[in-house]
Amino acid sequence: KDTLPALDSVIATVRNQPGREAEVSDAYWFRGLCLAEVAEFDRSRQDFERLLVLKRARYGDDHPDVGWAHMDFAETQIIAGNFQIAAPQLERAMAIFTQRFGPDHADTQVGHYEQARILHWGGDAAAAVPLFERVVKHWRQSLGEDHLWTLYAQAELGWALADAGRRDEARVWLQRSREIAARRL
Repeated sequence: KDTLPALDSVIATVRNQPGREAEVSDAYWFRGLCLAEVAEFDRSRQDFERLLVLKRARYGDDHPDVGWAHMDFAETQIIAGNFQIAAPQLERAMAIFTQRFGPDHADTQVGHYEQARILHWGGDAAAAVPLFERVVKHWRQSLGEDHLWTLYAQAELGWALADAGRRDEARVWLQRSREIAARRL
């Protein structure tokens, strides 16, 4: 929350200055994430919409930076529970990452992770479990067991398993997550 006034200042200062589009773009991106963290989801959405205009103008429609802007926009809307807004952003990000990096790339898997979150948080834990399992397996192999993304996915898998009534399996994944967190922290 303390970062928001500084970002407001950066945006106000450089927003209309030629040659400073990258700075204002980064400020919108970071402010959009920060606004979501303090539950100002409408303002966050506006910043991501502005960010996407700037990123597309600079890179075109299929650049990885555009993909990440879509992905982070989707994530903020998932946190807000706005799955209908998040879904097309997520689909666009996944299309960009699949085209640029391939379907098995770690960045492409972020989309599957977010899809699983939508399913789980939307009330269908049983449907989310196989997606989380796929992401966990992939990230453990490609990024390693101690990577932060792997930790997130394992914890979410544990919660989804618990909500699907598979408590013994949930305990295993949640215990693994605690062990990784203890090492990393």
